[in-house]
Amino acid sequence: MTRRLLLVLLLLASWMTPMSLHADSQALVPMPREVIRSEGAFRIAPDATAICYRDDRLAFAAAWLSGQLSRTFDTVMKPMKVDSVPARHSIFLEFATGPTAPPLEGYRLVVTEHRATISASDPSGALYGAVTLLQLGP
Repeated sequence: MTRRLLLVLLLLASWMTPMSLHADSQALVPMPREVIRSEGAFRIAPDATAICYRDDRLAFAAAWLSGQLSRTFDTVMKPMKVDSVPARHSIFLEFATGPTAPPLEGYRLVVTEHRATISASDPSGALYGAVTLLQLGP
């Protein structure tokens, strides 16, 4: 299982290229089922943006995302486990539950001016959401 997950991560990482949010022909991998655009922008600042999660099962996805952002910004961005959702300047990974939860390996990525939230039904979905978030930035 671990080897297969690492292989998938390596393949996804090799396909990632910077994308523009303004492009109509967005080529995101994995391809989202639906994209809804709105006004505003979330800016990741390595000295101010926190990468947070509540459930230990999301630690791998949070660590992978922080590693990618650390390389992008040439600084160390460490993920942290929190008890509640940070109010501002955060990337938050959470498990979605209930009837509106995405299917297995699915995710919902909601980006506002103050936070990017990745909601997933399982750790794989959280990782796929993190991959998509990275592709949306410069």
